[in-house]
Amino acid sequence: MDYLAVNGASDEQLTELGPLRRGDLLSLRSFVNEKLRGESRDEKKRKLLDLLQKKVKSKKKKVEEKASTEPGPSNQIKDGYPKVQFGWLHYDLQQKRYVGVRLGKGGGTRTVSAKRSSDVHDLIALGKSIFFPGGTSFFGRIEDMISTLGNFKGDQISFADFTLARYITSNALTTVRLYLMTRSVEKDSEECDTELPEVFEVDRKPTKVNAKKECHVDANHGVLMDTSAERETIKGQQDMEYKESLAADQAKEKQKLKIEEATKRQLQLQTARKRRLPPEPAVNEPNAVVSVRHVTLGIQRRAFQATDEMSAVYDWIGSLSTKPESFSLSGCGLPELLPSLSVMVADKCILNMQETQGMPPYPEDGLNFLGFGNAQDLSNPDITVPDLWCTMDDFSFDDMLPTTFMEGDFHT
Repeated sequence: MDYLAVNGASDEQLTELGPLRRGDLLSLRSFVNEKLRGESRDEKKRKLLDLLQKKVKSKKKKVEEKASTEPGPSNQIKDGYPKVQFGWLHYDLQQKRYVGVRLGKGGGTRTVSAKRSSDVHDLIALGKSIFFPGGTSFFGRIEDMISTLGNFKGDQISFADFTLARYITSNALTTVRLYLMTRSVEKDSEECDTELPEVFEVDRKPTKVNAKKECHVDANHGVLMDTSAERETIKGQQDMEYKESLAADQAKEKQKLKIEEATKRQLQLQTARKRRLPPEPAVNEPNAVVSVRHVTLGIQRRAFQATDEMSAVYDWIGSLSTKPESFSLSGCGLPELLPSLSVMVADKCILNMQETQGMPPYPEDGLNFLGFGNAQDLSNPDITVPDLWCTMDDFSFDDMLPTTFMEGDFHT
């Protein structure tokens, strides 16, 4: 039985189908009624959606029919007075470009009507009447300016064969926008500007403007030098600028020499440390494995002979990089490991490297080698340093014996 049959059957008919209690019958009828109401709701929803779609289709059709009957760019040349949005662009000498004039200064955008047959002269005259009421404006009188007409991009429009109808058709415009472009003549002449545009209009006549004026202009500053006081001021300013530039160059050169000297000194120190570095022990020799946490290279590890001193560790870790130039090593419970200590005190330890102002010296003899102690003491000629711990490769020997013995030589 479907929902409609159950809804139309009586209680006796439903009881004949099976043993049903009174509560079961009520539950069954409630269930059937809910299903029937749900189906009717869905049907109403479908009808409303169909009606809405029909209305949307009819509205689109009306819009398309209206658009097909409205005039477009193809019939814009007919007689009439289209609406034109007029703006004003005035040349700014500081920015060296045309800038739009706001409404507060008499500019803004004005909507006016113009004939389709209007040419450039007619539209310029229309713009002057809008933005120069009484022949004056915020920037001065119209007689002191040259003017031309600009398109919707702000570019100058040519005078030849221009009409408003052709302009609308060639650009396929539905909204016509033009600009009155002006430029002050007196201000340009005072600045000795010789680059005025040639195709500007003054009093409805195209003219060529040649603003030539003899000026004694300083090549460096570009200003008029009318009096000796101004020349002296400019000369003093030039001298001051020269001195400042010279001082800056000298400071840069001094800094460059300082960097070069530091680099040379660091390379010499690194070379001396590499020369003093003893070779690594053989596999079967007693050795000490030392690890150092370098300030820039991280943890480095190397083996040393058991008879070596901590100076070998200093030379090894210092030869890996030119920086730091001066440092000290600490660890194994000691705040500073002196170069004279045995390398065995650092066996299987990780030492810390700290950058310092000077290297630790040998406390027993007080000698300062290149890379140990105060580097300034090495310049003292009274201190004898054993060849900065050079190797035999740094010396050259003659294989030939001398042929003549000098006085004091002994014979064998």
